[in-house]
Amino acid sequence: MQIETLFEVYEITYVWEKNFPKGYGHTSISYLKRCHGFEYAKLGDMVSAHSVVQKCVKPNRIRELVESFPNAILIPVIDTNVLPLAFAQRIGLPVWTKVFRTDKTPRKNLFAIQRLSHKPTFAGHIQKGKEYIIVDDIVTQGGTAAALREYILDGGGKVSAIAALAFSIGSYDIAPAKNMLFRLHLKFGFAIYVLQAIGLIHVFEELTHSQIRYLLRFSSVRNICKKLDYVNSLPPPVKKPNTTHSFLKLAESRKQEAAFSDELCCFPMSAKRPTKRAAASNAMTEEQKAVLSQWKNLSRDEQQKTLAALLRNLKH
Repeated sequence: MQIETLFEVYEITYVWEKNFPKGYGHTSISYLKRCHGFEYAKLGDMVSAHSVVQKCVKPNRIRELVESFPNAILIPVIDTNVLPLAFAQRIGLPVWTKVFRTDKTPRKNLFAIQRLSHKPTFAGHIQKGKEYIIVDDIVTQGGTAAALREYILDGGGKVSAIAALAFSIGSYDIAPAKNMLFRLHLKFGFAIYVLQAIGLIHVFEELTHSQIRYLLRFSSVRNICKKLDYVNSLPPPVKKPNTTHSFLKLAESRKQEAAFSDELCCFPMSAKRPTKRAAASNAMTEEQKAVLSQWKNLSRDEQQKTLAALLRNLKH
């Protein structure tokens, strides 16, 4: 494929809309998993699912979602887990249940790097020209929501927002910032397309903010590939019995949950989190930071032309 066409193919379809809203969340993942009936709901028990949803939802967050997108249709991630469906029914907007997930890979057992390569697949009918809101129970990197968004766009629909019972820390920003894709190319150069060649990434423009931020923590594409090879060689995870550390962690999460109010969407980050987030920025040279600051002032068309020229020079 010619370098000039790399962006022409995907720009029309998968690039996240400007000002795409943050995720609409309700509680913490730790509280959601502690709710009585959570495991049964994951296995398909609709009664348990409605009970869990009732304990977790915040009325003001539902009201905010409905008022912002009154004409939208809710499209839950439907598989064995019925929490997304129960949550969608609780919101009150029309629910579209004719799209379902077809892959059987349990993403909860995957490492972060494996989640990038194991892209969820979907089947079913999408109404052309309709506005959709994706509904899930838990969003970590946002890969499932991004894959469902791609399927909706391919079917002629539009995705206006993403709602979930719980988001992991830092994952409320679904759409990547304006400069995130450029930072990938600036840091890794043309070698970034190795990830596309080996199937780790299907379309760069559909990556979420959390996925790109995760990739930027690596020092090189070679290290990304090494990490993938390493985790693929590990044996399947074994559920560990409760330990003293587990009980202390549970006590801390309950302490945080007690301070959770209707106005908050997520907990403050721990002391270790900002250090990891800053690592990608600190790895850039002053010259790269200067280029990045100029990049932010360019229009989308100017960004695409500049990046195509940059990659063309790297190829030669």
